[in-house]
Amino acid sequence: MDQLLQGVQGLAVEQRSCERHSVEAIRDIRKAIAALRSDIRTAGDRSSRMAMEAAWKLPKESSGRALKRFHASISKFGKHLDKVIPESDVQIYRDVYWDSGAEDAMIVQHLYMSGFFDSAGHLVEAVPDGSTVALPRRDEYDVMHHILQCIRAGDYDPVRAWIARCHHGIELLGSPLEFHVDRTEFSELLQCSPDDGGMEKAMWLASARLERHYTRHAPEVQALCSAILWMGRIESSPYGHLVPHRTRRNTCEVFVETFTKLNGLPTQSHLRTTAETGLLSMGHLRRIVSVLHATAPTDAWDALKELPVEVPIDKNFHFHSIFSCPISRELAHRGNPPMLLQCGHTICRLSMDRISGLSSQFKCPTCPTMQRSEDAEKLVL
Repeated sequence: MDQLLQGVQGLAVEQRSCERHSVEAIRDIRKAIAALRSDIRTAGDRSSRMAMEAAWKLPKESSGRALKRFHASISKFGKHLDKVIPESDVQIYRDVYWDSGAEDAMIVQHLYMSGFFDSAGHLVEAVPDGSTVALPRRDEYDVMHHILQCIRAGDYDPVRAWIARCHHGIELLGSPLEFHVDRTEFSELLQCSPDDGGMEKAMWLASARLERHYTRHAPEVQALCSAILWMGRIESSPYGHLVPHRTRRNTCEVFVETFTKLNGLPTQSHLRTTAETGLLSMGHLRRIVSVLHATAPTDAWDALKELPVEVPIDKNFHFHSIFSCPISRELAHRGNPPMLLQCGHTICRLSMDRISGLSSQFKCPTCPTMQRSEDAEKLVL
C-alpha cells in the first residue's frame, strides 16, 4: 500500500511539472511573437517566418517532453496497480439475479400504461401470493387514461379540472400543459367557418386564455393569432401544423409527461424502455458476439459478467448520473458507492478502503487533508 501511495504522489509531482513546463512554454512563445511582430512586414517574409518557427521550437519541445514523461508515469502506475490489486477486488459490475416478480410488475405496468386494463387484471390475478415485488396500482392509470380519452374526444373539462387541482405541482414542474390545452381548443375553432361565428369565438378565446400565455409562449401565441386569417382553410395554410389532430396529440404527450412526473410514475413503461434499448443495441451486440466466437472459446459470451466494450445508446436512455472514481477509474455502483470526504473531494469506497488500509486515518489523494474514513458520507446518485 505504501508503494501505491508513493506512486500516486509521484504522479502528482509529474503532473505539476508538466503543468509548469506547459505554462512556461506558452509564456516563451508569447514573448517570441511579441518580439518578432515588429520584424514581420508581409506574410511572405521568409526570414521572419523562419525566425518565428525557431523561436517557438524549443519551448514546444520542452513542453512535449514533460507531457511524454507524465503519460509514461501514468502508464507505469496503471500496470503496477494491476499487479498489486487482485482482479476480484476491482469488480466494476454487480451480479443481477432475475426475479419473476419483477417481470410480472414490468408487464403489468406496461399494460396499465397502454390502457389494457382487462389483460393486466388477469395477470394480477395469476400472480402468486407472497411476490417479492409490489405490483403497480391501477387507480392512477385509470385517471390518466380517462383524461386522455376525453382529450382525444375534444372534451377538455376533465383535464382543466385536473390542472386546477394540481396547479401548484404543475407550476413547480414548469409544465406547459395548460397552454397546450388552450392551443388545442383554439385550433379546433380554426377549422370553423368565419361566417358561422367562428371568428368571434376565436377572438374571445385568444383574449380570455391565450393572452396569459404570451410571456412564456410568445412565438406560439403570435402564430395562433395569425392563423385566424386562414380560418376554415387552415390545412392548406402556412400554419398547417395547427390542425386539431396534431395539437391534440401533442397535448396528450405533454399531459402524460406531466401526470407521470407528479405521481412518481415512469413516463414510459420499463418493459418498453428495455425492448427499445435492446433493439438499438442489437447490431453492436451481434458484432461483439461474432468477434468473441472467432477469437475465444464458444462459452466466452456466457461467462461474461460485463460487456467487453461500451455499447452506444441514445441519450434518451440515460436515466441516472454516473460517477467514475478519479483514483481507480471505476464506475460507482451499489457495492462500491461514491464517498464524500471531509475535504469535499469524492472517491469510491473501495479506493478509500485501500488508501486507509488498517488505519482509520488517511490523507486525501487530491489534497493533503488528513481525515478518518468514518467521517466520509455515502453519496446517492
